[in-house]
Amino acid sequence: MRNALSIDFEDWYQPFAARGVDGWQNFPSRVPSDTSRLLAVLAKYNVRCTFFVLGEVAEKFPDEIRAIHKAGHEIGSHGYRHLPLYEQQQDQFEKEMRGSLDFLQQLTGEPVLGFRAPFFSIREGSLWAIDSLHKLGLKYDSSINPIAGAFHGYRGGGREPYVHPNGLKEFPITTYRLSGMTIPFGGGMYYRLLPYALIRAGLKRLNRQNIAGNIYFHPREFDPHLPRLKSGLKLKLIVYAGTAGLEAKLERLLQDFEFIPMREL
Repeated sequence: MRNALSIDFEDWYQPFAARGVDGWQNFPSRVPSDTSRLLAVLAKYNVRCTFFVLGEVAEKFPDEIRAIHKAGHEIGSHGYRHLPLYEQQQDQFEKEMRGSLDFLQQLTGEPVLGFRAPFFSIREGSLWAIDSLHKLGLKYDSSINPIAGAFHGYRGGGREPYVHPNGLKEFPITTYRLSGMTIPFGGGMYYRLLPYALIRAGLKRLNRQNIAGNIYFHPREFDPHLPRLKSGLKLKLIVYAGTAGLEAKLERLLQDFEFIPMREL
């Protein structure tokens, strides 16, 4: 069974900046070093995946995007700015997306097929994005997290991959049911804090049901030199907790399961 692996490719400070946390301006970008680290780990296990690239990052670091693509990974879109969709206007979103998609295609020579919204922010109030993505020529989306959170959460489509009425394919972040509860383990904070044995058992269970997993990470989660900002406990938990052991967890995951880019799934 093949599963999808993806990276939300953004700079380390962007979730902080979007939430109004100050201080990140005093530190340099981590994009060059994080790119090298991620590509080395993936190459070690001969794994290709999807990088959902933020437009602002692509403009500042075009060489890194070319290096990712040259290594055999898919380039998807993470939008242009790292703002939740429900804080954006539809016409402005579409305008910025057109420019970002064109620029990514110039860098790689290939059209962009997939999209993931910052903060998985397709939810009630931002479902207009489904029509916008179809209008922009994208083929699939992976912006829905079926677990309600501070910035995300939409249960209307279910937990398994499905197709929207307009034909856009949707790949929700992986969850599974255990003792009447929906357990999130598709990536991010959930993956960092849950025991690997539970993650492995959950993904194996889904694969036995012929359901592909959809696992994601952020570059900052593997960065041992990630700057520490003064922020509230909740944001510290979301961004920093469990980062020390994440690379070892990822290496176990890449040995135990087969992963491909989302466009191939």
